[in-house]
Amino acid sequence: MQGASKRVQHHPAMPFPELPVFMEELRNLDEVKARALEFTILTAARTSEALKATWDEIDLDAKVWTIPVAASCIAFRFPKRIEILKSLPRDGSGWLFPGSRT
Repeated sequence: MQGASKRVQHHPAMPFPELPVFMEELRNLDEVKARALEFTILTAARTSEALKATWDEIDLDAKVWTIPVAASCIAFRFPKRIEILKSLPRDGSGWLFPGSRT
């Protein structure tokens, strides 16, 4: 058998009708990790991409997040939720969402 595929276990998704209430509750939390989750949901990015995002990937004026990927880049436009990024504190580390990293 050539190249047996690896079985992927997906996480269950939140039922769509519950999303507006969840997002409102998330917006009411005054924590960087809440902003990270909100940003991840609204950009539909991978969690690792959002958590590893740096300020030099963000163009606030153009409202674009450019994610470096191997030999190319992916650019996300996020005009309606730019306030999430504008509200984030900058701690000098360069990370959008600073936290524990090993």
